Amino acid sequence: MFKMIFLFLLFLHILGDYYFQSDHLAKEKREHLSRVRKHGLIYAFVCVLAVIPVWNRDMAMATILLAVSHFVIDYAKYNYLKELYAKKMLTSDKERVIYLVDQSLHIFCIGIIAYFFTVSNGLLIGLPFVNTIFQTIELPSGSVFSWVLILLLIYKPANITIKQLLSQYKPDDENGNRNKKTGGFIGFLERLVLLILLSTSQYSAMGLVLTAKSIARYDKISKDQEFAEYYLLGTLLSTVIVLIVYMIIF
Repeated sequence: MFKMIFLFLLFLHILGDYYFQSDHLAKEKREHLSRVRKHGLIYAFVCVLAVIPVWNRDMAMATILLAVSHFVIDYAKYNYLKELYAKKMLTSDKERVIYLVDQSLHIFCIGIIAYFFTVSNGLLIGLPFVNTIFQTIELPSGSVFSWVLILLLIYKPANITIKQLLSQYKPDDENGNRNKKTGGFIGFLERLVLLILLSTSQYSAMGLVLTAKSIARYDKISKDQEFAEYYLLGTLLSTVIVLIVYMIIF
């Protein structure tokens, strides 16, 4: 039961903190407290909407605790960033650490809430209309939820995490006008293919995906050592994320 509750709360967090938070709002809330409050309200609203299919008193309390803990962490992060800005001490290294600590604290709080929800015998059961829908389409609700969650995780959260971790290693971009989202979408497709191969036990075929990606960048990899190292780090990190997410959810 703990794993089920944890994954469901993680699902709410991913929706509220990544998919319903624009890049513009994420930047503004670093310097404006009003944007921190706005994000907190949006996060809470998204959590409430997403939890409706399994709504009960216990789940309502867990959702409230999730939203409150999220705001408290974001508020503490805002104050810390404000202090760093004032002292002009904010560096790319510190930004990376702050991002990792921020998300780690959110996940830790999710684990604590899931733990107390479990020991108090809380229930996570779909409302009758939800069960009827899945029975009609003849799909197991648990499997559908797991796939939705893992697809959400390997897209925007994975892209942002990789970008944060590799920010200091990124070489100068000669193609300044290139669409910056192209690389993120390619990375998502790479992780999606790896995920499908993992789920079908086609482990040897995973190497072909990485090889095909390398061939497309072979010319630049062979001529630019700095880019080659950056490319290798990104590919390995992307693969590790897929493996970790797959092992945790399935």
